Amino acid sequence: MDRQTLRDWVHRYNAEGLAGLSDRPQPGPASRLSPEQLAELAALVEAGPNPQEDKVIRWRRVDLQTVIARRFGVQLHERSVGKILRKLKFRKMTVRPQHPKSDPDAQDIFKKNFAGRLAEFLISNTALTGKPIEIWFQDEARIGQQGTLTRLWARRGTRPRAPHE
Repeated sequence: MDRQTLRDWVHRYNAEGLAGLSDRPQPGPASRLSPEQLAELAALVEAGPNPQEDKVIRWRRVDLQTVIARRFGVQLHERSVGKILRKLKFRKMTVRPQHPKSDPDAQDIFKKNFAGRLAEFLISNTALTGKPIEIWFQDEARIGQQGTLTRLWARRGTRPRAPHE
């Protein structure tokens, strides 16, 4: 330790007491995007790309780098875009798979009517009375499984759904 450091510590201790000796955060460079621009970028990432306009189906850092340059006139390095996304609480996550032709309305109808339809089936088939029944769904049987999943930027704590392409 040199003398100047010791003098600085003594002055900080005399001025602020013991709290004056704790490390202070270094400010670092100022953000090149304003808070309004950061909020717009977060909304853009959450909404996802428009395939016709943006020519991509999911955001990559290099795609967002181009969008930031076009919309805000700020040139950033690809790694800086990743740092901004992490600062906005986004992470690169594996999505929950969803079949491209799935129909959420039909799934809700099926879920609501399933217990009633099963009861009707069991009543009409007396041969099944008292026997254990296994109910299998396509996902549980792993029929038509595709091995790779898409990764995309999403807020931490969420697990978005996306069609496998």
